[in-house]
Amino acid sequence: MAILAVSLAVLSGCGGGGGDGDAPPVDGQGFVTAETHRLPVTVAAGGEVEDAVSGARFLFPEGASGTLQLTRLSGTPPPPLSQGVGWRIEFDGAQPVEVVLEGAFDGRAAWPSVHAWSELGAAAIDDGRGTGPRWIPVPLRMLPGDRVAFELSARSAAGTATALRAGTAAAAPAARDYWISKLDKNSSEVDRRVARGLQAADYIDRYVAELSTPLADTFRANAARRPLSWSEDGSWYKGFSYLPFRRYSPRMAVELDLFALAHELSHYLTHMSVGDDVYERLESQKYAEKHGVLDVVGRGAINEDLAFFIEFYLQGKGGNYDLFDAPTVYLRGRKQGVDVPAHEGFTAAMLASLVRPATVIPSLDNPGHSVDVPVVGLSYRDVFAIMARGATDVDTLRRHIEERLDADGRARFRINLQRLGWRYWAGLRVVDAGGAPVGDAEVRIVSRAGGSEYTAEAGRTSADGTMTLFFVYPGDSTIVVTRSGETLEGRITIDPDRPTHQRISLGDVQVQPLAPFPTLREVCASFTYTTVTAITRIYDGPFTRVECVTPPSAKLLSWSGGSFSVRDGDVYVEGQYSQAFEMLNGVKARRPLSGRYAKVPPPFEIHLSEVPRVKGSALVRFRYEGNAAAGRYNLLYQPEDDCTGGFCEARAVHEIDAASVSFWVTFGN
Repeated sequence: MAILAVSLAVLSGCGGGGGDGDAPPVDGQGFVTAETHRLPVTVAAGGEVEDAVSGARFLFPEGASGTLQLTRLSGTPPPPLSQGVGWRIEFDGAQPVEVVLEGAFDGRAAWPSVHAWSELGAAAIDDGRGTGPRWIPVPLRMLPGDRVAFELSARSAAGTATALRAGTAAAAPAARDYWISKLDKNSSEVDRRVARGLQAADYIDRYVAELSTPLADTFRANAARRPLSWSEDGSWYKGFSYLPFRRYSPRMAVELDLFALAHELSHYLTHMSVGDDVYERLESQKYAEKHGVLDVVGRGAINEDLAFFIEFYLQGKGGNYDLFDAPTVYLRGRKQGVDVPAHEGFTAAMLASLVRPATVIPSLDNPGHSVDVPVVGLSYRDVFAIMARGATDVDTLRRHIEERLDADGRARFRINLQRLGWRYWAGLRVVDAGGAPVGDAEVRIVSRAGGSEYTAEAGRTSADGTMTLFFVYPGDSTIVVTRSGETLEGRITIDPDRPTHQRISLGDVQVQPLAPFPTLREVCASFTYTTVTAITRIYDGPFTRVECVTPPSAKLLSWSGGSFSVRDGDVYVEGQYSQAFEMLNGVKARRPLSGRYAKVPPPFEIHLSEVPRVKGSALVRFRYEGNAAAGRYNLLYQPEDDCTGGFCEARAVHEIDAASVSFWVTFGN
């Protein structure tokens, strides 16, 4: 790339701690500035701009409008590497900026690097050299065609630095001065070791910054007991060397290969997170000497996949693949007639689905087509906490994930699993409530989450009610049957521990007509709470209230399958009823608040999930309360203003007593 040619050409004038002696350091830290030029930028998302003066190419992932200012540094503090060039890069826009370099990561050509002059983050592992300012590697992500994008924090006083990648806590270090370089096999051994060590330290610090405080403390304690040592013979990680009654500290080997560095170091990050005993079991898992994505390793081998996922967090690829695009880039090549979760690479794709922001992904079965998928909504911090629990097989890891999620989240997760290939081949006979076969009927297999319905497959029963399904969800799903204009529903359950490549007989699956209720009487919340005033910060309470959303009794519910809604002016209620589970999900009830308010308050809202039907009630009622409601509701309520003392001051709910809450939904027969 041109910028590297420029780097080598001006190297003699850009060494550390010097300069030509004519210009004073600009800030007392050893920086000496040379010529400055500006580059106007107006690009759409993903646009690139090449600077003709420096030869640098800049990428704007979110688009940009502003001006880049580039100043060549003719002198810097001692640089991190002997080869390279210094640039001061400033941008007055608010969008993220990346500089793009060319170079392979596997030792074939060159190892590109960008270091920023900045302070270490608060989560950084203490290396005895202080927090800075010092040269720190900047975050990177791999692009197609042996290109690498390095995230800058090139902000002027008018800009603000933000994390580029969704779901991560760490942003690029706040900086404007950068050292840009490339290493190859002809580079000095010192430079190669320094580059490797700096990049490894930065990867460790970025990973630790993403952990919760207790997990970060555990990591630091483990790392202090098990410091990492290095070797030069190939690329590998060994968690232990053994002598009688003793396990030695971990060792890692990486040559001039940034891809291998991220992967092998991810094993170390896993090791320090889960501890010695768990990692000893992970490291003993059987893999072929030369293994890779889509090798059949069994559900009991996930060590490589845990590393793939951490590697994906560190540099945007895991196992050299974009895990968000796993159906396209490798899962379509899975072995046929083999349990899908048993493939190396599947577990990494499963973990990536937890943080993926997209609602559409490529179809696993139909190239060129897409399928809808719900967002699970976990962060990398959440997923690292799940991994730190120490699962050593995919089924235990799946259960740990499900324990972290609520009922709606579990449904979202299992839909994602089905879209990635964790699905079942099953035979069944559809029968009605009297046991008679439901023949020649349209059938859909659906799962409902987040107020939406996701279809796995559709088909028809034969005359005797039998049919074969090929894409059934793991866990619970709903079978929707339509016959002569009548809709019937039933429940299907398949244990996800079962292998996906073996045919399952579901026997008779009973379906019943939907019995939608004609009207909705009320959606109510009873709760005890305390308040705080907005300005004077006066706390008051406790108070107990019952607030309801009540549509007009003459207003009929609108039904579509299991989904219902009713609207009357500013009063609105929607939700889903599962006859198979006798439960309400995705309930949202809203109405305006009335009372003493200086400004119109936001509407009163109740959000509910997993509300069970009350058995034996004379009314059609769904209800839960106290601890049974924990994690299943969201209540948006603004108390009346405090109008004592001659003026009105807004109040807010300070705290709701969780044990006091009660919610109920009542339908009309």
